[in-house]
Amino acid sequence: MTEKILVVESELAMGFDLVMEIEQLGYETVGLTDRADEALEIAYLLEPHIALIEIGIPGTLDGIHTAGLLRRAFEIPSIFVASNMDPSTFARAEEAFPIGYLSKPHKSGELKALIGFALRQTRKRKVLRRSSKDSAILAEKGEAVSA
Repeated sequence: MTEKILVVESELAMGFDLVMEIEQLGYETVGLTDRADEALEIAYLLEPHIALIEIGIPGTLDGIHTAGLLRRAFEIPSIFVASNMDPSTFARAEEAFPIGYLSKPHKSGELKALIGFALRQTRKRKVLRRSSKDSAILAEKGEAVSA
């Protein structure tokens, strides 16, 4: 299975560069948009594994808010893309629990490392959730048997 990545970027040239780089790394890009509403729709329909999101996308929902919605609604972790961040923006960004940050412009190898890290973290979280669910089911069954 090829991992799927959503790109949310307001600069068209940068977005296409990211898509090409992602696909050269062997991943599938499921969408490129500069709007939060489209990002949420793509996430709902195509279920990406991670999202690369520019913090400063235009509109009423910025990249930070969009990342928070993707995480809460679809359990999709995000990597933020930013050219520079002031301390208050960084503090807001941290509240969305990003997997990491990609600078604009980014260095060769940086995207590959961040995507690999994000996918490993996502797999670990799924295993832990599944393990917690299994433990809860077994505990429930144990209580039912002893009752």
